[in-house]
Amino acid sequence: MKQIDSISRNTIIIGVLLMLVGILGRFLSGTTSMTALIPLFFGLPIAILGWFSQFPERAKIMRIGVSILAALGVFGTNSAVTDILSGSELSAALLSRSAMLVLCIILLSQNFGWLVKNARS
Repeated sequence: MKQIDSISRNTIIIGVLLMLVGILGRFLSGTTSMTALIPLFFGLPIAILGWFSQFPERAKIMRIGVSILAALGVFGTNSAVTDILSGSELSAALLSRSAMLVLCIILLSQNFGWLVKNARS
């Protein structure tokens, strides 16, 4: 069996962590709102794209897709920073957004570095 590369493995792990953040955020907050599941909806396609990115012929396009999703995640959750800095109460929703923001930043920086390094291939 082929060894999975570290970027693909990290992408899958972050996708699974995002799914867990969505599930835990939904149940720990006690809400029935679908917005609590947004990290789950980001994590699932990220994990799937991460799985397919282990194949060299698909790696570049899959990692571009992951980067787009991660950038959307960063832009969608960056208000968590201002909420924390303004002294807002730490709620399950704020913790969920903060976790998603951090995971998406890690994912975006990892994939951006790979894409810059492999831009011409």
